[in-house]
Amino acid sequence: MRTKIVDLCFCLAGVFACLMGLSGCAQKTPDVVAYTETARQSDEAPNIVLIMAHQLGYGDLGCYGQKLIQTPNLDRMAAEGCRFTEAYSGGDSSVASLWTLMTGRYTAFAVKDGKPSYQLSPEQKTLPHVMGLTEYATGFVGAWTLCDGSESTPPTSFGFDSWSGVIGPVTAENLYPPTIWSKGEQVPLSVNSRGKQGISLPEVLTNEAVGFLERHTSGKPFMLVFSYPLPGAELTPADSKTYADRDWTAEQKAYAERIACLDRDVGVLLAKLEELGLTQRTAVVLTSDCAARHAGAELEIFDSCAGLRTSDGEMYEGRLRVPFLVKWPAEVTPGSESGFAVTAYDLMTTFADMAGAVLPAGSSNGVSIVPALLGEAGNRRGMMYWDTREGGFGQGVRIGDWKAVRPRGKAGIESVELYNIKDDPQETKNQAKEHPEIVARFIKS
Repeated sequence: MRTKIVDLCFCLAGVFACLMGLSGCAQKTPDVVAYTETARQSDEAPNIVLIMAHQLGYGDLGCYGQKLIQTPNLDRMAAEGCRFTEAYSGGDSSVASLWTLMTGRYTAFAVKDGKPSYQLSPEQKTLPHVMGLTEYATGFVGAWTLCDGSESTPPTSFGFDSWSGVIGPVTAENLYPPTIWSKGEQVPLSVNSRGKQGISLPEVLTNEAVGFLERHTSGKPFMLVFSYPLPGAELTPADSKTYADRDWTAEQKAYAERIACLDRDVGVLLAKLEELGLTQRTAVVLTSDCAARHAGAELEIFDSCAGLRTSDGEMYEGRLRVPFLVKWPAEVTPGSESGFAVTAYDLMTTFADMAGAVLPAGSSNGVSIVPALLGEAGNRRGMMYWDTREGGFGQGVRIGDWKAVRPRGKAGIESVELYNIKDDPQETKNQAKEHPEIVARFIKS
């Protein structure tokens, strides 16, 4: 496939602390693969639809082992595409993960004056900037949280050609909004006026996503980022009937229903692509902005974290693992599976690769997962990094099969835990004492 260089001057978002190491400040960008030449079946740049669900657990889909909640459309998407078994969110929260998606950077780059700031700066080069330079039409649908809460910095301020949705996070209060932003203006939803619950935000956003697809059936390729607000932790659509006859609590039924809504709306988009004749040349990606966060017995009954460790909110696998599905009929073998480790900040490099572009080395912390999608061996990646400031500063770093975790509020080298994720994905055996030389790899850089 013919490639082209995307020449971007990426800014470093302030001084970022404790990046590779769990000790001190890194002064250089880690060595990562910015682009990998791949053997594609077609020279045609695909359309791209990214659906990023909200707080969808690694074990919440049937194709990832879920037994109680039915997800036929998402399971079909896995059967017709590739399922990644070691996928991660970009950060420990939805806003952090969205920031890593937009910037292609670790959350450490968002630190300013010792605190994380997920507001995009005007000079920040973003995913839609990259795709726009490759002549893609770009759109965003969903809740835009990378701002100060005002309406002065919508997605179109940061590279998107168009956007529809709401400013700020989705809560129970705005699940049935009286207005929505669409095509640059605030549009009233009369069915939700005066507190009525005529149409839910997920339904409105799905309609907006369908409208975007209908407007881009010809001409240059497009990228649509759909930030879908469900399942979420405390959002309950009206008239939850799917699981009404189950012997579950109201909270459990509501959570299962929210996943049913996600599955329904993914089915709507897949059907619309088929109707418009876009299926074959469109790559559809489904992932989650962070791991499941619902409290109480829902985690246990649904096993949303698939048995992975979640204790105390530290950077263990259960806090970070998410589903990741890719349906790309022109290139991806149906029913394939990949153990390649992938995360949200890989998507800038991946989508540029799909478009036939080359990002300058060092402009992103991510790698292209296109070789993994095509089943090619030997694809390598750099370090993976996460941190949290929730209840104290904590970190997680993965290099190859090894992962180091520094629990919150602990600074000494003796506090670093070490796990072999391939052999021990549940992180039950801390091997730091047995392998001090491996711990040193994480610390020294």
